[in-house]
Amino acid sequence: MMLLGSFLGATLVTALLVVLPLYEASVSAVDLLFTFRQAPDSSVNLQAISSTTAYTPAGADAARDAVANSAAPIGAWYPTIEERTLSREYLFIPLGNPDWLGLAEQWREAGGEASGERAPYPFPPQEATQTRFITAPDLAERIELLEGELLDQQDPAAMEEPLLRVVLGEEVARLTRLGVGDRVVLRGFTSLPEVFEMVEVSGIARPADPTAALWANTSPEDLVMISEASFNVWSGSFGVEDIETDPWLRTTRGLQRVQTGQTFTLFLDREAVRLENVEVLARGVTGFTRSVAQSEGIRTITKLPGLIEEFDVRTVVFGAPILAMLALIVAGALYFLIYMAGLALEREASELSL
Repeated sequence: MMLLGSFLGATLVTALLVVLPLYEASVSAVDLLFTFRQAPDSSVNLQAISSTTAYTPAGADAARDAVANSAAPIGAWYPTIEERTLSREYLFIPLGNPDWLGLAEQWREAGGEASGERAPYPFPPQEATQTRFITAPDLAERIELLEGELLDQQDPAAMEEPLLRVVLGEEVARLTRLGVGDRVVLRGFTSLPEVFEMVEVSGIARPADPTAALWANTSPEDLVMISEASFNVWSGSFGVEDIETDPWLRTTRGLQRVQTGQTFTLFLDREAVRLENVEVLARGVTGFTRSVAQSEGIRTITKLPGLIEEFDVRTVVFGAPILAMLALIVAGALYFLIYMAGLALEREASELSL
């Protein structure tokens, strides 16, 4: 009987040594699944933001490549990257009050620069409506057009009358009382007097999905939307071959030195996160942050390391009682085995001595 009891005790200790760690792992796995599924997008997604004081297509491509290369090691968890470019504030200047085109015509008839008078560049009213340009590689798929269209390629060199055509958000169209075909002047909040563009409304739109990351921290109904190809051309400057085509006889056109924030949002595939790879994910995110930081003007926003740290703390807190219980039971079982072995030796001492 003693041998049978010892055998059963040994079996119990072995089972506890196997079952309790498995139980602890299963509790941690359930906690990990709950943690990532319930966390808001802002806690698990990554954002890389490239801020520039003078947007250029080459700079945008360099930032795009830097983010893509840095994100490659964590592609298993972050397979999708969404991009947008948002400009600084621009002001609406109505053409009719005062009649800026009429003032320009009078100035030209008076001799233009030769008259000694400064060109009557449009000046914003005291309470001008503000807006910002937004563009993205897939902008056409992200908006719902209420009227008109979003034009893709707008090359000034190929236009008889270089004129930028834009799509307005429905609220800014309502506030400015502009419709498709209407024209207005847009000028940067801090631009020089001669740096502005007269634009024509080609469409009015709203977001196809207002909750998409593309519209995060913006009021999409107050924005001016433009295709990326058009923005790449008009955000810089270009010469005017025939200055007579410009009411103010400008030799240089374009929005010039547009301040922008180019944002890349990396979306976490929550189902790809497992207990066995969560630490690898944490190291990968840290590596992404460090790699992106080496590129000039790009910063990263992420709350994921803090989320994983909280999970690790809970794992320790939950695991400690389980380990303590395991140690207590194993100690009791070992005491039982040692005690039974002592009793067996005492009763069979004479037999063993023979």
